[in-house]
Amino acid sequence: MKIGTQAEYARHAGISKQAVGKAIRTGRIPRLPDGRIDFAAADLARERNTDPARRPLDPGPEAPSTDPPQPEVASGGLSFTDARTAREAYQAKLSKLDYETKIGLLIPRREVEDAMVAAGRLIRQEMEGLLDLADEVVSICAADGGVAEVRQVIKARVTAMQQKTADALARLGGEDDG
Repeated sequence: MKIGTQAEYARHAGISKQAVGKAIRTGRIPRLPDGRIDFAAADLARERNTDPARRPLDPGPEAPSTDPPQPEVASGGLSFTDARTAREAYQAKLSKLDYETKIGLLIPRREVEDAMVAAGRLIRQEMEGLLDLADEVVSICAADGGVAEVRQVIKARVTAMQQKTADALARLGGEDDG
């Protein structure tokens, strides 16, 4: 296991001492409690956390370490590739939502909420209209019209209410039929 200073690690990795300092400050490579750098752990962390386009072409001659790889010291983030993949997936989802909104598959939440409130009012008004049936039912009963006639009147009123509500909801939804 090779351990050294920032300058020694910079020579090992083929980068400037300033780049090593910046990588330590931003959490892209770990530092031991005494301030020195474990080269194997730092190489692994740089591999995971550095933009591939910014890595030097030849990191310099170094014999592969026979020590087991050190666990990554809390760099606090995703590797560059993982972060870029996540970003691309997020951008694809946003593009899909934008497209679906433009072709009319998605409606803004506020419009849906407003339409639901209006529909609720319409349904409530129609249901309150059922109270008007009381007078009709009483007159049928007084005339000995019987249960069958009461059911027929209620069924006709409910059917008319359903049609009126459906027509009003279709107008709210912009589905003008005529």
